[in-house]
Amino acid sequence: MKQTSWVPATILVMSNMIGTGIFMLPSQLSKIGGISLISWLITLVGVISLALVLAKLAYLSPKSAGLYSYVKVAFGKYCGHQINFIYSFAGIIGNVAVISVLSGYLADIMPVLKLPFMSLISQIIILGLVFIVNIKGYRAINFLQSASLLLSLTPVIYLIFFGWNLFSLETFKAGWNITHISTGKA
Repeated sequence: MKQTSWVPATILVMSNMIGTGIFMLPSQLSKIGGISLISWLITLVGVISLALVLAKLAYLSPKSAGLYSYVKVAFGKYCGHQINFIYSFAGIIGNVAVISVLSGYLADIMPVLKLPFMSLISQIIILGLVFIVNIKGYRAINFLQSASLLLSLTPVIYLIFFGWNLFSLETFKAGWNITHISTGKA
């Protein structure tokens, strides 16, 4: 089994975080308004907490290979397998969500994909292409992740440098809670 260095591993994590955090969440949270920034802060606390826990586990058990190993050491094989199953199931659900969102974004470019059958076909094609890349091996996966990261960072960097000119405090305030529901429910 080929070990990966820290650069491709960092690209992999960054690409996944940007893909799910920056491109998936706004499509759902924009329906609520700027108040959704509170949920981003809560999510940030959770993500940092999880990262610190996993970092501590890696420090305490440097020979372990991830969640399964950590749980197996602490609670035995049965619990380790349960964590593996739950994590795998969560990964499948996450992949379905990512493919659905990608298909939705493509539908904005190609309106024919708004038809349910065509959306399904596009999702199957996307899944097939990702499967082929995985079959091709480590280098193909690394290339896809690097290209994805570059494509993902381009609009983010553009907005960081040029988007501030377009920011309007009045528009932000007007769009703070467009649903007019309580902060707790939003």
